[in-house]
Amino acid sequence: MAGALRSLGENVRGNVAVIFALSLPLVVGGAGFGVETTYWYHMQAQLQAAADAAAHAGAMERRAGSGAEAVEQVAVMAASENGFDTLAGAAVVNAPPLTGPSAGGDAVEVILSQAAERFFTAMFSDGDVGLTARAVAVYRTAADACILALDPTASRAANFAGNTSVTLSGCSVMANSTAADAVNVQGSAQLTVDCLISGGGASLTAGATMTECRSAVTQ
Repeated sequence: MAGALRSLGENVRGNVAVIFALSLPLVVGGAGFGVETTYWYHMQAQLQAAADAAAHAGAMERRAGSGAEAVEQVAVMAASENGFDTLAGAAVVNAPPLTGPSAGGDAVEVILSQAAERFFTAMFSDGDVGLTARAVAVYRTAADACILALDPTASRAANFAGNTSVTLSGCSVMANSTAADAVNVQGSAQLTVDCLISGGGASLTAGATMTECRSAVTQ
């Protein structure tokens, strides 16, 4: 009887070893997939940041009056400066965008794509993982301005102070000045407008509300 029990125990240990050997590739593959998913997510975030920077740079170039070729060059350069490998990936720049709510409007669309390498998951699937990021930057021109300050260097070129209360619908306040406070809202002033756009900066210490822009657009 003792010999039979000993034999059974040895068989159980052997079965466990066999099961472990068979399941080991799944365990390794699962751990590898978790690590690689994090790696792919990090690469996707970097790619999106490069697309955002490229779209913004392209929109500024387009707003300055440049043609499609110059806009593409500036956008691709900005993407490269923000970590995008122009040799390993592909960049498409559309000014204006071809699809979406900004199609045909005053905007620049950038689509970046690149391949992410497989490591552990290559045991289960062939080929690289394709990553794509798209960004659209909308820009405003002087045609959208209901108030336009033309002085190129003046401080407070567009100034709202005291008890001023101004509501402007369907247009923007723009300043051509490169001063840090080219657009200034101070005191008890209240300003409601689509966007505030400045060639320099904006000093908003009072009630400035923008209905279309999340923050002042500055160079």
